[in-house]
Amino acid sequence: MKICILTFDYPPRPVYGSGVYVDHLTKLLRAADHVVEIITVNRFGLICEEDAIFCDCTCSHKALEKGKCVCSFGHMGCFPGLLEKALKRFEKDDFSPDVIYVNGYMFFDLALALKARYMSAKLISAIHFMVEQNEVNEDDPERISIYNEESRMISSSDEIIYFGELAYKLIQRRSICDMGKLHLIPHSYNVEICRRKFNGNHRFAYVGRIEHGKGIEHLCEAFARLDQTFTFDIIGTGRLYSSIKEKYGHIFNVYGYKNKSFVLEKLKSADFFLLPSFSEQCPVVVLEGMACGCIPILSNFGSLPDMLEETSSGILIDIEREYELFVGNIADAIKMALQISDTQANEMILTNYYLLQRYFSPKKMLDQTLAVFKL
Repeated sequence: MKICILTFDYPPRPVYGSGVYVDHLTKLLRAADHVVEIITVNRFGLICEEDAIFCDCTCSHKALEKGKCVCSFGHMGCFPGLLEKALKRFEKDDFSPDVIYVNGYMFFDLALALKARYMSAKLISAIHFMVEQNEVNEDDPERISIYNEESRMISSSDEIIYFGELAYKLIQRRSICDMGKLHLIPHSYNVEICRRKFNGNHRFAYVGRIEHGKGIEHLCEAFARLDQTFTFDIIGTGRLYSSIKEKYGHIFNVYGYKNKSFVLEKLKSADFFLLPSFSEQCPVVVLEGMACGCIPILSNFGSLPDMLEETSSGILIDIEREYELFVGNIADAIKMALQISDTQANEMILTNYYLLQRYFSPKKMLDQTLAVFKL
C-alpha cells in the first residue's frame, strides 16, 4: 500500500506532540513493507530533504532563526509551493497514493488538492485536537477558524481516526457526519518496556510542550509551595519556557528540549510522571512514562482517565478552571504520591505494564490503522 501522510509535526528527532505518533506509525508501516511519503512543515529546522517533503521557506536564515516555518499552516502561504513540490516528488518516486492520511486540520486544503489529483485515494483524517462548541465566540477569531476547519475535515473525510473518547463526544455534538466512519485507535508505546522496581527517590518528571494548555504553570506553583523533599525534572520547550525557567529554574531542573535518550534516562530514574493538562486525546508521552516504570499523575480531563485504572495504576487530579483551586488539587495529588508505599507502587507499575501490552501495543495500533486504510 502507498500512503501519504500530511502532518504539522514530524521531526526525525521527535518533539512531543502528534509528530511522535506519526514518526512511530511511519516506522511500523515501512517495516510492514508499505510505502510512505511524508508532507510536513519544518518548524524546528530538524528535517532533511530525505526525511520528508516540506516548503522551501524553512531553508531561509530568517525561518531557522525563529525555529519554525514562516508559513505556519499548510493552507496558508506555503500551500501552492508545497503542493507543487509534493507532486514532483511523487512523480520522481513513481508514487500514487492509495491513502491520504491527514494529521491535523492545518493541512486539509492540501489533502483535498491531492485527493482531486489522485481521485481513487481514500481520504482519512486523524483528530488530535478538538475545539469545544461552548469555547467558540466572535471575540476569538482563532478558535472560530479552528472550529470551522475541524468541522470541514470531519464532514469531508472518508474515514476518521480518533484517539480518545473525548473526541467522539465532541464530534457527536456537532452532528456533521456519519458517526459510523469514526474509528477509535489509541496510540501505542514506542519504547521498550523497562521492567523495574519502584525507586522510592521522590523524583517527578514532566515531558512535553511548555504551554498554557498543559497546566505547567499550575504544576510548578504546586511544587514550589510544598515543603517535602523531592526532585522535579521539566523537559521540553514552548512559549512558556523562558518564564518557567526564570521563575522556577533555581528550584527545579528545567532542561528545555532534549533528545530521546536523555528523556528516557530521566523517566527511568523517576518515580512519577505528571501531566495536569486541560485537554488530551491519548498522549504518547504518558505511555512512554508508563513503559519506563513511572506512575502517572494526570488530570481527569479529556481522555487522560481512559489511559489508567484509577487508584490501581495512577493518580487523577480533579481539574479546576480557577487557578488556586487547581494548584491546590495538584499539590494534594503530589502529597498522595509521596505517601505511596513501595509495595503499592510496584503493584501500580505492574498494572501499567499490563495495560500497555493489552491496549497500547504497537502491533494493535498498526493492525487497527491498516484495517481503516483498507476499508
